[in-house]
Amino acid sequence: MSVSQVLNHAGGEAREITAYYTAKNINATNGSRSAISDDIQVGDVVVIDPYGFDGETNELNVTQPQTNFLYGRKYVVTSVPSEVNERTSSGATQRKGGRIKVCSYADSISCHVDGTTDIAVGDTLEVTNGSWKLTKQTTITFANCGVAQEAFTTNGEGTIACQFGNII
Repeated sequence: MSVSQVLNHAGGEAREITAYYTAKNINATNGSRSAISDDIQVGDVVVIDPYGFDGETNELNVTQPQTNFLYGRKYVVTSVPSEVNERTSSGATQRKGGRIKVCSYADSISCHVDGTTDIAVGDTLEVTNGSWKLTKQTTITFANCGVAQEAFTTNGEGTIACQFGNII
């Protein structure tokens, strides 16, 4: 599915916005943040980086979901320019980060999932610490942000259509 096919909300197009991906984990101490070595991809889920030391002033700064920050607003990544995943220097694992496109709600959008537990149509999906992928919700929390529109029964990672939003 292309992004243009899945960004639909309430019969109209969902709002896609620009955010700044910091490529660092969340840490309240400036200079004590660790690099995220994984590439960020379309379909990944990000959360607000509340400190944004490595982000841009007056912009929405986002990063990989982490404990204590799983319950705020979440976004699905809809576009990643190649330079965002470039390494800061030869041999480094640190990504450059930069501006990406994200969406906070959609009636149907492709999301990455971790299928260690089978996902059925209608299952609630949630974010987990240190992962871009949604998982089947096992306990009632405010980390939920999606409802599966397709089943996923493979033990591993993949992509399925889901209804995505911060209040499901």
